[in-house]
Amino acid sequence: MSSNLWERMARFLEQEALAYEDLVALGKKKQEALVNGAISELEKVVQAEQLVITRTGKIEENRWKLQEEVATAMNMPP
Repeated sequence: MSSNLWERMARFLEQEALAYEDLVALGKKKQEALVNGAISELEKVVQAEQLVITRTGKIEENRWKLQEEVATAMNMPP
């Protein structure tokens, strides 16, 4: 099996990890906005979260496709 498949998988997993780190940071900002009653800041954070969630979904979709390629190359079910 090609090491390129594993390299691509590693990149997807790194991208996912970064996206989750972004979500954690945004969660902290959201908590601060809630505690401080900063509604306009809360709205900005929620919008940013939505973008990260969308990005994460696309990364996960591509990772799943690659997982199927890896499984096929290894003669295993995905």
